[in-house]
Amino acid sequence: MQYLLRRAWHILVLRVLPISANHRQNLLYLFRDPWALDNAKEHHRIRETSLIIRNRIGHCGELLEVGCAEGLQSATLRHNCEHLTGVDISPRAVARAGLLVRDATFMAVDVFSAGPVPVPTADLVVACEMIYLLADVGAAISRLESLGKACLITFMDQATAKVEPFLAERAILGRESISHGDLTWHVVWWNSPRFSVT
Repeated sequence: MQYLLRRAWHILVLRVLPISANHRQNLLYLFRDPWALDNAKEHHRIRETSLIIRNRIGHCGELLEVGCAEGLQSATLRHNCEHLTGVDISPRAVARAGLLVRDATFMAVDVFSAGPVPVPTADLVVACEMIYLLADVGAAISRLESLGKACLITFMDQATAKVEPFLAERAILGRESISHGDLTWHVVWWNSPRFSVT
């Protein structure tokens, strides 16, 4: 029943109501976990992503999580850094994230909008399972690069054709894949060309 209600709400908010993207996202969070992320496959992806960061990139000072939602992944990413800042365009989502991960900072901000954003320069910018949802993937990746010294993204195998052309332009440091059942995600990281990385 919860699934059907959430699905009907998605259709209404995403396809019917004539409202802005930011307002749309915040309305989705009237339901908890509107993207149905609290499940075994996503928990597996989250754990494996965190292990890749630990083993391939290392512990960092400031980690910026773009698209933190309600903090499900933030709770695990927090172990990869001295300080985590999570951003999402939904005030409802970041309020829940703050309750879940109390030793991190969460802000309702659209980092993909024009102009400066009130976030610290990160050692690592992480954007999981969201870049391919944006209309202009190339611009979104460039924006991530403006926010930190290194970037890491994850994307589903089905989104490869949409994302890979923009990664071909980057000096990729590493790639790994995560699988769970019939699902595969790709994890890719690189240094931002906008910062001098020591």
